[in-house]
Amino acid sequence: MVPLRPDMIGQSTWYDAFEDGDGFAVNITVGEGDCQAGCIDQHVWHYRVDRAGNVELTGEDGEDVDVTPGTGGDGDVKVVVQLSAGPTCPVETVPPDPKCAGRAVSNADVTIFDAHGNKVATTTSDAEGLAEFGVPAGAYFVVPAPAEGLMGTPEAQAFSGLGGDQIGLLFAYDTGIR
Repeated sequence: MVPLRPDMIGQSTWYDAFEDGDGFAVNITVGEGDCQAGCIDQHVWHYRVDRAGNVELTGEDGEDVDVTPGTGGDGDVKVVVQLSAGPTCPVETVPPDPKCAGRAVSNADVTIFDAHGNKVATTTSDAEGLAEFGVPAGAYFVVPAPAEGLMGTPEAQAFSGLGGDQIGLLFAYDTGIR
């Protein structure tokens, strides 16, 4: 599951999170039924997460959707981080020009922290802009470092995983091309 991406067509599951007083509000949305057109049915669970990592379901709304909860398994959570930079052309076209697709960001440090803010690991993205981690089941956040020649730094992203899960996170850097 990834954050809501307005540029993604057919996204059927997402979360949004924001700081709320002494913790965070997290909304998890699951949709089903023609999600290419925006999902006919959606259900939202509302959570409160305090800074100690305690999670409380505060409410839910929407249609009933068929959700099979994960049960977890053995092994670490595999986390694959993709770093990309764009735009790569000064003019956007419709449909998009494939030659103007984002480019991989290599040699950028990526750090993963646990829910208490303790650094778990740091690695450097490869030539394809990929950085991989293996971590025990739990809640984490990933912070990409500034990349030379690119503007700003993408915001940190939080995730949680059960043993054996695979998590994919995409971070987009700004090239400054307009």
